[in-house]
Amino acid sequence: MSKHKDADVRQAVAHNSHTLPATLTDMADDENFGVRRAVACNSNISLDVLVRLAKDEYYGVRCGVALNRSTPPEVLVALAHDESSGVRHVVAEAFGTPLDTLAELAHDEEAFVREGVALNPYTPPEVLAWLALDDNVFVRCRVAGHGDTSPDTLIKLARDKSTVVRCEVVYNRHTPQQILSELASDANEKVSKVATAYLNEIARLNQGADETAVSATELAQPPTVEIG
Repeated sequence: MSKHKDADVRQAVAHNSHTLPATLTDMADDENFGVRRAVACNSNISLDVLVRLAKDEYYGVRCGVALNRSTPPEVLVALAHDESSGVRHVVAEAFGTPLDTLAELAHDEEAFVREGVALNPYTPPEVLAWLALDDNVFVRCRVAGHGDTSPDTLIKLARDKSTVVRCEVVYNRHTPQQILSELASDANEKVSKVATAYLNEIARLNQGADETAVSATELAQPPTVEIG
């Protein structure tokens, strides 16, 4: 099946997680770039094949290498300098990309790549703080919604000129309540409504937690028995 005349069939074989490494090695030279991309994405391929496909002429194949969870950091570092911004974006989002490489990609000339850094769950707070100053609103939105964005950075983004960014600050579950209170008075109706709704939900949950605690305390007390 790996040599089937139909490229779609070969691509399906290359995608299959049960396909043997030796078969994938043979398919890495397939004339169809879709098949080679499927091989690049398969976690069963050997390191030498990954390295070879990281230099493939088609950028989609190189993206496949960056997407592969088995790709080692040194290969991702090399792909971080790829001529294609699409490849660099995938590297920026990859879980295995080293932190110093993420910091480097945070300065990439393409906003699409910087957005990828802001989407990476392992991007450190200091890099996110830098990206919070980005000229591109989509980059700042990603920072505003990131789970590791520091409270200081969230405070700055809560005063961002973009209403979309300020809304993302509200949606971030790590945003301090004092910032939500400030945004509840935002000049933009949508931002203020969303922030107010979140504050009301927090109050409701806190009240429920207090009532649960009281109930638990009452249950823990021995029953009162009147002695006549």
